[in-house]
Amino acid sequence: MILNALLLLTLTVMAMLITEARSDEMVLYAGAPTPSPTASLVRRFYRQAPAPAPAPTSAPPPGSQVTAMTKKAIPGGGTRYVTTYRIRRPAPANPVTTTAMATGAIAGVAAGAAVTAAGQVAGAAGQAAQQVSQASAMVHGDHPVMSVSPTGERLYTYALRGSAADLFTLVMNFGRPRSAQASALLQFNVLVDTGSSEIWVASTDCKGGLCDGHPMYNPSESSANPQIMEPKRKSITYGSGTVSFVRDVTDDVIIQTTGLSASIAVRHRFCLVSDVSGTDLFTSSANLTRKDGIIGFAPTKSNIAYVMYQSGLITSPTWSFHMRGPRRVQPGSAGGHVVFGGSSPQHMTQAPVHVKAELGPNWYLPLVNVTIQDAKRHIIRSNAPKGDFRGRAQRVWVDSGVNALITPSALIFHNLHISLGFQPVPTAPDTWRVKCSRLSKIPFLQIHLEGIILSLNGKDITYDAGGGWCNSWLRKPKTDNPDPSWVLGSPVLHAYASVWKLDTNGGPISIGFAPAAGGDDE
Repeated sequence: MILNALLLLTLTVMAMLITEARSDEMVLYAGAPTPSPTASLVRRFYRQAPAPAPAPTSAPPPGSQVTAMTKKAIPGGGTRYVTTYRIRRPAPANPVTTTAMATGAIAGVAAGAAVTAAGQVAGAAGQAAQQVSQASAMVHGDHPVMSVSPTGERLYTYALRGSAADLFTLVMNFGRPRSAQASALLQFNVLVDTGSSEIWVASTDCKGGLCDGHPMYNPSESSANPQIMEPKRKSITYGSGTVSFVRDVTDDVIIQTTGLSASIAVRHRFCLVSDVSGTDLFTSSANLTRKDGIIGFAPTKSNIAYVMYQSGLITSPTWSFHMRGPRRVQPGSAGGHVVFGGSSPQHMTQAPVHVKAELGPNWYLPLVNVTIQDAKRHIIRSNAPKGDFRGRAQRVWVDSGVNALITPSALIFHNLHISLGFQPVPTAPDTWRVKCSRLSKIPFLQIHLEGIILSLNGKDITYDAGGGWCNSWLRKPKTDNPDPSWVLGSPVLHAYASVWKLDTNGGPISIGFAPAAGGDDE
């Protein structure tokens, strides 16, 4: 009787968690990071559905289908079973498909006690674990915001904006809006930058023409009790220039879908910028997606994927980019996806090959060689003086915030273009071009890493400049570097899906590459 009462109480609490909130948004909310894996199981949930989500029962709801059941140990004793099932419910106008995942866990009242409910409930000595229920709406066509991988990881998929001729961005809210009007004020289109560890947006102190037309963060518009503090650093310098910070803020950071439905919120510290005149990031152009700030994905513990992992939203500090957007510029168009918690096989044509990265603040990978090959895969002048395309470079830096492939020296930049069949633009000698009709005849540029060769064709390394000409994405370094490296920017990440793995205990980190699936190559 006692065990039955405990089970009934558990399921009642789970039902209350699912149905108590009735706002117009659905947010999976994680509070400040905690070191305890079990302490992060409590969430606030907001749902958007035509009818209340059903509480977990001893059997899946009618018409649903069980897709997975995973047995997981609870730290400190006990076991939980995670049951995932898909429910289709009618809506007044259009059916809404939701994926519901119910997680129930009960620790045994005494050692050796066992309870059976919902098909499987394990008992063990210890205290009762918290119950968690999660629900998410289907968005992005065939890409659910929340899904479960074949191996049981929770995956969160969000749309990127951009194209092969532009950098990629993510729509985010900085602060929790007090109203629908405030939502637009707190929404930013931020650059996805693996070459930066910072997250920043403009503050209301941002002055000058470059700030015009961009949203500015105002803490008074957020209802999530933002904490204002002095900045950890006064400025940061990028390849395009320097930005100045005026203060730091800790507030809810919400990764967006449409409106605020099916979004994820984490508590995070970010920087407010007062001066962007030293960089071209805010420079407006009718051909490019507007950029209102940066979200850094450098291999540090301030990385938002690591914060999501610490908060219990994902089971691994891993994320992946699928940046196979349209070849031609389509401002603001969907340009692929970011998946938090792992990767999606549908974004790749084969399993990724992982390359171990250096431990440090940047994504450096060891470089083996750089060659070019013709259509018959014959290596072209790899050992001749003008065919040495590696130079003194011992590594590559993978940086999604750079829309180029930067060579380690001006000499390699020149010789590589000659060998590929490009010619300099008369009015811009540092820009090289080729007739677009000849792209299929351009040799393959091959970046040799440990265990994989990244092979780039003529379309991968050029963009349409108009008039029948295609310009090269190759750039030379601004200055000679005593420790030169190749910089692999967005052209590589457009051709290859990438999986980025952080380690939780100071161990190895890595980037996995696989040829990207889909996209418009025309």
